Amino acid sequence: MYQAVEASVIAQCVFPVSPPGSNSSYLTVYSEYGVDVFDIHTTEWVQTISLRKLRPLNVEGSLNLLGSEQPRLIYFSNNST
Repeated sequence: MYQAVEASVIAQCVFPVSPPGSNSSYLTVYSEYGVDVFDIHTTEWVQTISLRKLRPLNVEGSLNLLGSEQPRLIYFSNNST
């Protein structure tokens, strides 16, 4: 005598590390191997930017420092409108 049980699944977005930067539409998550970009409205992964040792310089995550042999400033902008 088994009883049917309905299961419901709640959509979750699980990030690989703590998310330090976000802007109005996207969340940028920094790791040792690059930056993952997530859409905060759909909780879907958008892209991975493979730049090692990239660190945010501001809270929005738009200005970044690439810690390579020659340090470089990287600017992220949202071009979709």
